[in-house]
Amino acid sequence: MEQTAKGLFTEMSAELFNDNPELIAFGWQQYTPYFNDGDVCTFRCNGDYPSLAIKVGDDIIMHDENRGELEINGVEVQSTYELTSQFERMGVDSFSKGGKQYVYDKKTKSVTVDGKKMPTYDDYAKEFDSLSKAVSTFMGVFEDEDMQLMFGDHVQVTVNRDGTIETEEYEHD
Repeated sequence: MEQTAKGLFTEMSAELFNDNPELIAFGWQQYTPYFNDGDVCTFRCNGDYPSLAIKVGDDIIMHDENRGELEINGVEVQSTYELTSQFERMGVDSFSKGGKQYVYDKKTKSVTVDGKKMPTYDDYAKEFDSLSKAVSTFMGVFEDEDMQLMFGDHVQVTVNRDGTIETEEYEHD
């Protein structure tokens, strides 16, 4: 049964990658909670909130919907909200950091970096909307029991375009 599920998963994930050429990898966490407010703790695959990696030009952009994190080429993107808060706390209109000039427009609450408007987290997240739905739909085909059988419990799973699948231990509350 495990081999049948893995074969189907491998075949269908290859189709998902073929249909979405920008998709480099996708992943999710799956685990049995340690505590559930007195209810029975039941294993769950969290495929509704996948992490995605896409290639845009020469950049690899990673978005973890579950954690609300965004990385470009392995560097976490500081949100516009964090930057605008930093400007307001400092009481300045601009500052230099890492050789780049950051300028804050109080009227529009926007930030430019070296003269180029900095996209907001929401701007980046929109890039992932349809792809996230496609991956979530794909994940919904498989029952939680199948996912546990194939990949285990308390793991982070990553499926790569080349067909390799990585699992690593996942710590959760």
